[in-house]
Amino acid sequence: MRELFEAQAEAVDGGDQGRMIEAIGAIRNLPLRLHPQDGDETIALVMIQIRGDKANFRY
Repeated sequence: MRELFEAQAEAVDGGDQGRMIEAIGAIRNLPLRLHPQDGDETIALVMIQIRGDKANFRY
């Protein structure tokens, strides 16, 4: 999956709208879910970005 997130970062940094949409779409199509430690409802990710050891997400 590292390659998907690296491609997303490169597309965002490069400002290529078409590549950004494609890269973000590839990640959004993955079956990723967040499972909070407090047992609340599972969160289906809307958008996630990983760069190195940092991750950001919006839902």
